[in-house]
Amino acid sequence: METKIGLVGSGNVASHLASSFYEKGIKVIQVWSREYENSKTLAEKIGAEPIRDINSFQNDLDIIIVSVIDDAIKDIATQLADHSAIIAHTSGTTSIDILTVLGDNYGVFYPLNTFSKYAEVDMQNTPFFIEADNDRAKETLKALATQISSKVIDADSKMRRALHIAAVFSCNFNNYLYQVAANILEENKLSFDHIKPLIFQTASKVMTDDPRKVQTGPAAREDYNTINIHLDELENHPDYRNLYKILTEQIIKDK
Repeated sequence: METKIGLVGSGNVASHLASSFYEKGIKVIQVWSREYENSKTLAEKIGAEPIRDINSFQNDLDIIIVSVIDDAIKDIATQLADHSAIIAHTSGTTSIDILTVLGDNYGVFYPLNTFSKYAEVDMQNTPFFIEADNDRAKETLKALATQISSKVIDADSKMRRALHIAAVFSCNFNNYLYQVAANILEENKLSFDHIKPLIFQTASKVMTDDPRKVQTGPAAREDYNTINIHLDELENHPDYRNLYKILTEQIIKDK
């Protein structure tokens, strides 16, 4: 039997989920977003109906996926409390308990990846972490996830929170450090392209080995002469200097 889906949200995660469902022939029936024009734009791409009122979701939907900012999840759930569908949010950090306002039949449908609207995502290799308040809801959510991903895993709220923290360290913080590197290079009339092979090589190594084993650089070898030269060079950038110092000390401490 075909699973009928409603989608709340039109941001990065919602857009990629919608596209993945569409590509796999999974029917998203309706889309609601705070801004109707955003709902309309996304709905048109996947052959769904945009709705202006969140209470206009059809009664025969099987699942409503809530993909909004964390602070809005409880309010959305409250508005959907009378719907019979399984209601699932997509947050990594937010506990499943925020959905208790629904009474029952709710869960979490968390894809662990970095999502930008205009960058492709390999959803087939994106891990999905599933949690629900009952076995039927869990199996329904897992069955849906399995249609778009080869990696579907049970994870409670505490596990997901740890995953999300790890994701912030490995993705968001890393990307900010790339930004810092780009700024330093630009100031010295150098291209960020020069260090892309280094970034690629580093990322490739952790795909097959423990990050602790492949750590290199002046901190890993406790090369204090080089460290001090770098700190001196960063004298005019106190924030970057402090960041360099903190990370260097932590690498040495964790050896």
